[in-house]
Amino acid sequence: MNLKAQIEDIVSCLTDGTDISKILLKAQTIAFVLKNESFSELINKEQNGWDNTDVVPAYRYIACLVKAKVAIPYEGERIVEIPVSNFDAKIYE
Repeated sequence: MNLKAQIEDIVSCLTDGTDISKILLKAQTIAFVLKNESFSELINKEQNGWDNTDVVPAYRYIACLVKAKVAIPYEGERIVEIPVSNFDAKIYE
């Protein structure tokens, strides 16, 4: 297996908009070949989710607005913005 070619393929996939699930599968192969446990664990968590929210890397936090569709009696539905101050800090993260 040509490791350099595999890594260059991943870089190419990142630049041409390949689906992230395909990129992670390729990265998982590289982690296996390198026998790098920490890299393999990182790829696994990115594919399957983070079990412990205390160890989620900072790049996974994305600032965004929270909006909800609410039903108002006799008026119908409306989309409203919910202030993040209404959420517990742990839920907000």
